[in-house]
Amino acid sequence: MTTSTNAGWIESPKYDLGFLILAPLLGLVVCALALLGVDPYIIAGTSLFLLGMPHYLSTYSYYFDDRNTDYARQRAFAFWIGPLLIIFGLAFAVKLKYYMLIALVVDAWNIFHVSRQSTGILSVYRHLNGGDNRREKLPANFALLCIGSGLYSFTIAKQPSFSTYLKRLSFDVMPFLGPVLLTIGIASLATLLFRMWRRGAPLPTSELIFVGTSALLFLPYVLIPSRTTASSAMLSGHYLQYLGILWLLNHRKYVADGGSVRQRALTHVSRSVPRIVLLLLGIVAVSAGIDRYVHHVNAMGIHNYVLNLIVLMHFYLDGLVWAFKHPYTRATMGPYLLLPDHRVAAAMASPMPIPAPAVG
Repeated sequence: MTTSTNAGWIESPKYDLGFLILAPLLGLVVCALALLGVDPYIIAGTSLFLLGMPHYLSTYSYYFDDRNTDYARQRAFAFWIGPLLIIFGLAFAVKLKYYMLIALVVDAWNIFHVSRQSTGILSVYRHLNGGDNRREKLPANFALLCIGSGLYSFTIAKQPSFSTYLKRLSFDVMPFLGPVLLTIGIASLATLLFRMWRRGAPLPTSELIFVGTSALLFLPYVLIPSRTTASSAMLSGHYLQYLGILWLLNHRKYVADGGSVRQRALTHVSRSVPRIVLLLLGIVAVSAGIDRYVHHVNAMGIHNYVLNLIVLMHFYLDGLVWAFKHPYTRATMGPYLLLPDHRVAAAMASPMPIPAPAVG
């Protein structure tokens, strides 16, 4: 049997470190640029359009796969009616001028969504390194979610969406959210590391470093005073990580011609790294151009609605696309994330779905 030279890594040490494991540290680089005086509008625009828009719109590559669209039709309410409810629900909220409520939903869902991506990728490493998912999943999820939301909450009083509603409570909870959540997160992290140590094998480098960098993902919120710039910094690493895992999956999965025109187009792009890069750069150019035009004609109401819609649709659809609790998702995605390249073809020939984590 062939032995993988990249055991314990999703792709390879270089790829994983560059696109997945060290990606959260990109936020610290952005923080450094902000502290050096780089214009916050340049930071926000670069983060959103260079990485953000390719990340948001790459979600829709899911619908280019024929099997996925057939599966989506079987779950029509979730995949088709759900997005329509978001479209009309957001329009209704804007019509009633519930702007702070919209901001609260986006901000709260963003914390959960980003943390779930981190815990999902960590779960991939846990499976690759022989971890006990039943014992390690819960402390891993609590650790990254609570540490992230704890760091976010230390200055939550500066976040209008949360403070607008939290200050209505009879007791001011805002000063306590950060310390309490961070304490729970650190305790969960200690539990996770102990259970990893109990595996009886040396702690895997890939998984251990990923735990550390993921715990630092939300650190920009306590390093720089501007919450907007902190969000751009934190999300930069999240965006890069998502693009790294999604297009690696597509690159491995779509290698043979066949299917509808849209699936053949996805295959054509996914089998070539230069074509993937050109597609993403095209998304950057088109989305930035549209944004400049909307600002030029001062259609800011439309701008804010569409931007919030893009974000909310990404949150919602990713929760469906990466839901590994469903056998279909485990069978069609799991092998490409959990097995070395030389075993992918054999895995796909097997009728047994392979358990895998949620990423998104």
